[in-house]
Amino acid sequence: MESHGEDGGKERPGGRGNGQAGPRGSEDRAEARTGPGTRGGPPRGEPSRGADRAEPPRGKDRAEPPRMRIGELAEATGTTPRALRHYEQAGLIVSERAANGYRLYAPRTAVRVRNIRLLLDTGLTLDDVRVFLSCLDGDVTAAPASDRALEVAAERLAVMDARIAAQLAVRDRLAAALRRARRSRPDLRARQDPGPRQTAEARVRPVA
Repeated sequence: MESHGEDGGKERPGGRGNGQAGPRGSEDRAEARTGPGTRGGPPRGEPSRGADRAEPPRGKDRAEPPRMRIGELAEATGTTPRALRHYEQAGLIVSERAANGYRLYAPRTAVRVRNIRLLLDTGLTLDDVRVFLSCLDGDVTAAPASDRALEVAAERLAVMDARIAAQLAVRDRLAAALRRARRSRPDLRARQDPGPRQTAEARVRPVA
């Protein structure tokens, strides 16, 4: 016995109206009552795979600027790739590795590198700079110095004073030897004899 579907076509066993054949006559009606997702689709409340592909994943990495390669970071900070590798070995900066093995740095690393170079230019060593890690990402000159940072700076200054004093002592010995050698030459006695410069004690004054 033939029955008419909602669209006015004849419905045959195992088929649909309007001549559209298909094996899901009763299943289609059940799905229409229960809604999509009962069969052949994701459960209610779950996005389909197509929706996942249409919308890119969200996260803070999506908004971050692209990473910098070591050459780009060196150029931006006025240093060399070799120096950046030393900073990384000392634990002062960190990098990620790309699939091809290249080092990649976050753009904010440039601020840290500039502060490292600033401290190194004052005579501190890489080990000394580690004490200032907490303020390397901002204005290192404006940040209040910790007790340990003051101690490190004072110790480094004392080392520099000692080295300068030692070099000045060597210079004075060389100048004295030169004067004696010139006095032994009558033809050089009339020439101006450079006298000794200030002694190491006079030139190097300890900082209070």
